[in-house]
Amino acid sequence: MLALLAATLIRQSDSIQIREALVIEGVSRGGRVPFSTDSVQKAVVEGTWSAPKEGDTLGSSKWVNFVAKADGNIEPSSPGGAYAYTTVESPDDHVALLTAVGHGMVYVNGAPRAGDPYGYGYVTIPVDMHK
Repeated sequence: MLALLAATLIRQSDSIQIREALVIEGVSRGGRVPFSTDSVQKAVVEGTWSAPKEGDTLGSSKWVNFVAKADGNIEPSSPGGAYAYTTVESPDDHVALLTAVGHGMVYVNGAPRAGDPYGYGYVTIPVDMHK
């Protein structure tokens, strides 16, 4: 999954908390510009995206391992935004509910999904999990 902050996947009564992710900061520039600049989205659109490994670089930015804080949040240090990447093991194919707070959007198995950019905490979306 890409772009997750304090995310939880729920399957019936089971819950998976994401406690660790690779994070890259400084790859996008948004704001009031006619076209945003975003190296990760560019790679996704061009079809050159591949799962990162710790230490991989994109321009001058590097993917680094982040561990969740005690409150469960994976928080990058820069306020300008970041991407987080993680994988979740699934024993079978099923639909799970993704609850995440403070993210602009999330890709699950390559499909973009809505985010919770204002951090209200009530965005829960169904996602397809694959074995």
